[in-house]
Amino acid sequence: MSAELKIAEPVLEIQNLSKSFGALKALRNISFSLELGSTLVIIGPSGSGKTLLLKTILGIVQPDSGRVIVGGVDTSDYSGNNQKLLDRFGMLFQQSALFDSLPVWQNIAFKALKNRQADQTNIKNEAIKVLDQVGLRPDVADLYPAELSGGMQKRVGLARAFAGDPEFLFLDEPTAGLDPIMSNSISKLITAQSKNDRITSIVISSDLKSARKISDHMIMLHEGEIVWSGLTKKLDTTDNPYVNQFIHKSAEGPIAVLTE
Repeated sequence: MSAELKIAEPVLEIQNLSKSFGALKALRNISFSLELGSTLVIIGPSGSGKTLLLKTILGIVQPDSGRVIVGGVDTSDYSGNNQKLLDRFGMLFQQSALFDSLPVWQNIAFKALKNRQADQTNIKNEAIKVLDQVGLRPDVADLYPAELSGGMQKRVGLARAFAGDPEFLFLDEPTAGLDPIMSNSISKLITAQSKNDRITSIVISSDLKSARKISDHMIMLHEGEIVWSGLTKKLDTTDNPYVNQFIHKSAEGPIAVLTE
């Protein structure tokens, strides 16, 4: 089954993106586009290709075929200088991927610190402001990742994604492992970034309550293929069997589940 989410005046276009590992077709002709300031949530069962899709869009994993167009520019034009492309994105992956040897504030501000002429005092102050946005105290700035709980590490990872005025946010399970109050706060922050700062976002989420709050559109992946795409408000009224099985957590349906 194929589906395509089309939006007027796109700032990000994904055209027929495919990736295989041997006989495994991990991504199958993925196509969608996003307009400025929109938030797309990707849902789907484990192993459906959600994280791989983000990494392929970013060029961390090279696709077998297809095109990624950012702001009208094919990302193949960034060949040999992928960092220039990545600097336009704020990213959070599931394991946070913090630098163990750097204190929290330097983790958050590592892009800004690449400029050796930068004022470190100002940069640290900006990092502390972002920490406050994700509910962390200023004294956390001088701690190291190993001194933080898993939930705090997740929030530092979010702060790093938000820092530096990115054009795009790619967030992989941003509310996973957070308590309901903090999850709600993070959802509101993502929405504010999109609507107020006109940041375009793709969010992978298994937290459907949060997903409904933050997104304009959703797509569902299954076995590397888009099996449903549409407006978030239509998620609960669609008759798509994949979506219905997923949101109702049913063992019956087209998605295979493990049974004893």
